[in-house]
Amino acid sequence: MASIITNEFRLENLKAFKAALADTVNNSFYLFIGRISEWTNEAVPPTPVDSGEMIRDTHDELLAGKKVTDTNVRQGIYLRPWTTGEFYDMYRHDYDGSVTGTSLVGAATTPDHLFEANYYVIDPTSLRVYKCLYNRSHTTNAIVASTVMPTTTATAPQATADGYVWKYMFEVQSGDAADYNTPSFVPAPTTDVDSVSGADGGIYACVITNVGSGYSTDPTVVIEGDGTGATATVVRTTNTVTYITMTNVGSGYTHATISFTGGGGTNAAAKAILSPAGGHATAPADELGGIYMIVARKLIGDEGGDFTVENSPRQLGLLKNPTLSAVLVTSNTVQFCRELVFQNPITGGPFTANEIIDGATSLAQGRVVDYDAGTRVLRYVLLVNGDNERPEFVDSEVVTGADSSASGTTLVSGGALMGETDEYTGKIIYFENRRAIARDAAQTEDYRLVVEF
Repeated sequence: MASIITNEFRLENLKAFKAALADTVNNSFYLFIGRISEWTNEAVPPTPVDSGEMIRDTHDELLAGKKVTDTNVRQGIYLRPWTTGEFYDMYRHDYDGSVTGTSLVGAATTPDHLFEANYYVIDPTSLRVYKCLYNRSHTTNAIVASTVMPTTTATAPQATADGYVWKYMFEVQSGDAADYNTPSFVPAPTTDVDSVSGADGGIYACVITNVGSGYSTDPTVVIEGDGTGATATVVRTTNTVTYITMTNVGSGYTHATISFTGGGGTNAAAKAILSPAGGHATAPADELGGIYMIVARKLIGDEGGDFTVENSPRQLGLLKNPTLSAVLVTSNTVQFCRELVFQNPITGGPFTANEIIDGATSLAQGRVVDYDAGTRVLRYVLLVNGDNERPEFVDSEVVTGADSSASGTTLVSGGALMGETDEYTGKIIYFENRRAIARDAAQTEDYRLVVEF
């Protein structure tokens, strides 16, 4: 049985995810940092694997999280800066693996669907985004390189001297660009902006599939379909039909055919290209392949204490619905790692970040996240000990650092504290393995995750 997951399904999943982010009564999402243990090769972190073991290991070394809601995300599209001399695909509703397109260097391709085509660009200076509606020479019908960057912000498409026709879609606003741009993605609006949308069911272009022969005068273009109002004329070159000029795009077309009458020639043929539902630029993010969600959060120093600045995390991700005592955690920031509180100043110290600590009574073992000599609080992640067990540290036990030889006794009551969530609660729905991220109390960090649906 043949089947396919459609782009519409991906877009629907993205929107469902955004709706879940907005539902702060039933959901609580966090951007998390984690893992202080070094990678086998620190320069090349391992590729994440969706396995139960790796998810558990990621849970084991969660450090802290910052709340994410729908106000911290934007639908994203690939960043495709306009470059002179490149070949761009035109928007077509019929890409199916058989329709010829172009790659970034002009080689012929056959995109399996629209989102695989290279059919829009962004002006890197103005951050205006344009959809390509036509990409062929008006006199030869051959696909040509783009040499004139589009500039319009009008509703009507712009024809440039190189033969291209462009539809203005939107402009990335400076605030969104600062918060959400990445080296490969830009945020896109989900609805029409600046009243730039085109006609619903309009025919903005026709592709000549056969130039025909013997046309001594211009033939008449006949457009038939379930819409109304579309009209066009031809450009004739050496008795052949090489271009169709749309004089009125019409509206309401879901099916249309093109034919020619008169002119004295034969065999000219063309295909009508239908606009997306609602018209071009009605839903820019959806129209331009926005199956990506850009998540952006700033971390300012230690965020009031929950985030370590003494150690370097190596994982970032999204955690959904952690609990504490089976109640949904909803605070703006949350600490996942555990704490030990010592009775008196330690001896032989201080404990150092990343060293292994051992409990004399519990035989527990952990890795130090950070240590505050003033409060005598040590934060740590729990490890599996040499007996392949994972016991917890306990109150009133001696804890020793393997590298620093620091030693201290935990409080009689409350000396060993869990984190601010129930262990292993919350679903890790996305994570990245990265090289060590140096943190500092005086710095602000912009974190951006791009989740593909």
